[in-house]
Amino acid sequence: MASLWDRLTGRAALLKRVTALERAVSESKPVSPVVIASGSTERDRLTQTPRAGRTDAQFLRAVADQVALVRAALNAKKRHVGALRVEVRGPDEATALALQALVAKPTPDHTWRQWISEVLEDVLVLDAACVYVWPRRNKTLYSLLPVDAATIAILPDVNGLLPEPPAPAYEQRIAGGVTARLTKREMIYEMMNPRPHSLYGLSPTEVVLHAALTELRRMTGSAEILDSSNMAAFFGELPEGWGVDQISEYQRYWDQMTASRSHKGMWGPHGSDVKFPPQLEIKTDFDYFLLYLICAVFEVQPQELGFTTDVNRATGEVQEAITRRRSMRPLAELIGEIWQQAFALTGYGEYVLAWPDLEERTHTEIREDAQALVPIGVLTPNDVREEMHMEPLPGGDEPRGQMVQWADVNRVERANVPRIRRADGIPMHIPAPDDSAELLRLQETLRLEYLDASQRLAVEALLDELREAQARGETLTPAMISRAAAAVAEAHSEAIRPTIIHGLQEMALVGVTAAADAFEGAVNFTLDWTLANTYAADWARTYGGQLITNMDATTKARIGAEVGAWAEAREGYPDLLKRIQAIIDDPRRAALIAQTEPTSAYAAGNEAAWRQEEDELGVVIVEVWNTANDDLVCPICGPLNQQQKRIGATFEGGLERPAAHPRCRCWLTAMMVLTRAAIARYPRLDMVYKRFRRAANAG
Repeated sequence: MASLWDRLTGRAALLKRVTALERAVSESKPVSPVVIASGSTERDRLTQTPRAGRTDAQFLRAVADQVALVRAALNAKKRHVGALRVEVRGPDEATALALQALVAKPTPDHTWRQWISEVLEDVLVLDAACVYVWPRRNKTLYSLLPVDAATIAILPDVNGLLPEPPAPAYEQRIAGGVTARLTKREMIYEMMNPRPHSLYGLSPTEVVLHAALTELRRMTGSAEILDSSNMAAFFGELPEGWGVDQISEYQRYWDQMTASRSHKGMWGPHGSDVKFPPQLEIKTDFDYFLLYLICAVFEVQPQELGFTTDVNRATGEVQEAITRRRSMRPLAELIGEIWQQAFALTGYGEYVLAWPDLEERTHTEIREDAQALVPIGVLTPNDVREEMHMEPLPGGDEPRGQMVQWADVNRVERANVPRIRRADGIPMHIPAPDDSAELLRLQETLRLEYLDASQRLAVEALLDELREAQARGETLTPAMISRAAAAVAEAHSEAIRPTIIHGLQEMALVGVTAAADAFEGAVNFTLDWTLANTYAADWARTYGGQLITNMDATTKARIGAEVGAWAEAREGYPDLLKRIQAIIDDPRRAALIAQTEPTSAYAAGNEAAWRQEEDELGVVIVEVWNTANDDLVCPICGPLNQQQKRIGATFEGGLERPAAHPRCRCWLTAMMVLTRAAIARYPRLDMVYKRFRRAANAG
C-alpha cells in the first residue's frame, strides 16, 4: 500500500505504472534463441574461423590469454568501463526504470559486470561486439545475449552493404557448418575500428600481435633453457695431471651428487678454463618497448598495469584526463550504441543508455555549489574555475570569507549544504546488517531473552482483583479491567526493559565498529571511538525507553480486549491466565522485535561514529540510504534508495534512518566531504581525497 507521502508527491502512480510494466514484461515468455551463445568449451574446441584473410581468432585469443601485459591491459580496460554507473533515460520515467532493470541483468545468466566483461573481451581481442537481440513473444526485449564474434561471418550484398531484412546479414558457423542465419534486426554487430578495405575491424590485440609473438617466443626460449635443454650449468677444469680415467670417474661422481638437478656441470682437464653459459636477462629494453607499445595501443597508463614511473602532479592529472577521454569514453559510447539499437529494434527508440560518471556538470550546477561552498571555505575560487576549464586567478587558491570550524556549526545548518557528487567525497562502505554475523547472533539472543523474561513473569499475582470478583459472582467493571491490564503491561515492560536496552546497546556498538572499520580502511588512520560508543549507549537508552513505552500501550490495549472477551464468554479463571500469557509470551512479537530493532540500532551506531568524525575532524558526513535492491524491496523503501542527507536532516517521509517499517532490511553508507578546516588539521586527508578522486575519475 502506498504511503501518504507517495500519494501526495505522485510517486504512488509512478510505482504503480512501474509494477504494471514489470508484470507485463515478466508474463511474456521469450522465444527460443537461434544462435549458440558464448562460453561453451566444446564449441570453442570445434570453432573454425569463418573470415578469410584475417588472423585466426583463436590465435588472437591465445595471445590475449598468454601474454601477461596484453591481459593486464585488457583487464584494466574492462574494469574501467565496468565500474562506471549507467542509467536509462527517456521520456517516460516508469518505462526507463523498467528498462534499467533489464540493463542490470542483461541475460538470465549475466549481471551487468559479467555482460560488459564478455562484450569488451571480444571488442579488444577481435574488434567485434556481437550480441543477439533476444525478444519475447510480444516483441519486447527479453535479453541481449553475447555471442562469440569468432563464429559470426558478415554477408554483404553485391554493393558491399548489409542487406535489409528479411535477407540474412550474418551467419554463425561452428565446426565447419552453418548453425544460424540472422538479419540486422536479430543481430547487432559493432566495431571500434572499421576499415574501408575489410569487412572486419582491427583490434588492439591484433595491432600488437607481432611484438607479442616475439615476447612469447622469448619466454618459450627461456623456458627451454631452464627446463628441457641439455646445456651444462658450467664447464669446469680439474687439477693438473689428472688422466682421462680420473676425469671420467670424477664426472660420474659429480653426476650422482647432482642427480636431482636438470642442468649438470661438465668437468674437463686442466687449462680448459671455467666457463658459464649466458645468463637469462630478466628485464631488457625490449620489455620496456613492449610495455609502452601495449599501453599506447590499448590507451592505458603504465601505472594502470602496476608499473610506477616518476610523474609530477600536473602530469598525472593530464594522464588521467587522457585515459578518461581516449580510453573509457569511446568504449562506453560503443556499449551505449548497442543498447540504443536494441531499444530501437524493440519499440523503445526514444530511450538511451547514459553514463553519469563521464558527464561533465553544467555551469549552472557548478555555480550553485560554488555559491554555497566557496563562502564557507569548502571550495576556493580556483577549484570552481578549474572545473569550468578556466584559467586560475592569482590568490584564488585561498579560501574566501571566514574559515568555518565545522565542529561548532549546528547540524541543521550543515544539512543545507547542496547535494554531493560521489566523486567529491571519500566513500565509506558499510556492510548490510544481514552480512554481520555478530548482529545476527545478537538478534537471536534478543529474541530468546525476550521470551525468557516474558515466561518468567508471574501474571497470576497481578490478577487477584479479577479472580476475587469472579469468585464473588460480581460483574467486571471497565475500571477493574483497565487496572488489571495496566498492572500486567507495566510489569511486563519492567521485565523486558533490561533485555531490550542491553540488546540495543550491543547492536548499536556493532554499528559503531562497522563505521569505524570503514573509516579506518578509507583514510588509513584511527580515532579513539569512546565518544561514539557513548553516543550509541545514550541512543539505546533513549530509544529503548520510547520503544518500551509504545509496547506498553499496545500490550495494555490487547490485554484489556482479552479480559473483556473472557468475561463475555464466562470462562474460568485458568482460561484468563492462558489468554494473557499468550499475549505476554508471543513468539511472533519476539521475532518481529528481533528482526526490526537491530536495523535501527545498527544505523544509529553508524551515525554515532560519523558524528564523532564530524566533531573531531571537521569534515561533513553525507549519509546514503541503501536498499537490498531486489524483488522484495517495498514501495516505502524503494524511492529512498541512494537518497542523501546530512546528519541532523531527514530523508523523504521524515525518516532519520532505517528501519522504515517492521522487518526493514535497509542500511546506511556514507561519504566524507573534506573542508578546509579538516585539511588544515589533518593534511593527510587531502592526499586520501586526491587518491579517491583519481580512482573515481579513472573509472
